[in-house]
Amino acid sequence: MAEATAALRDNILLAGLGHDLLEDTNIDRSSLSLRFGDDVVALISEVTNARGDDHVSDYVDKLRSVSDAALLIKLADLAENAMNASYAVHENGIQDTRRWENLMRPQYEALKSRACTTMPDSARLLNQFAEYALTAMQHAAHP
Repeated sequence: MAEATAALRDNILLAGLGHDLLEDTNIDRSSLSLRFGDDVVALISEVTNARGDDHVSDYVDKLRSVSDAALLIKLADLAENAMNASYAVHENGIQDTRRWENLMRPQYEALKSRACTTMPDSARLLNQFAEYALTAMQHAAHP
């Protein structure tokens, strides 16, 4: 039995690809809704940190109550960001890598403590990948 309908999978993929649009660009919600639909924009909104990357505490609180679909998107985002940071430590420097680690780890801790009841297999796999990626970043930041 599939964990999600085809429509939900499509919405998760679209929102995952556009997860930073509201946070990092000037595009407005109505333009996104016209193009991708309200459900996709709602998912993007759930994973958007309205105060920016350096403001983590309120965002961590928000992550504790996001939908299961948004949980998957954010786990994938953290995994990808952590892997990029670990590979780019020579470009970014150890201090920046440590700063990103300190910003990402609380987000992951909030997410991994959540049960994902509607898509548990997907959440389990993304949790494993995010944990691996964050560990790789930790090793890169603390040689």
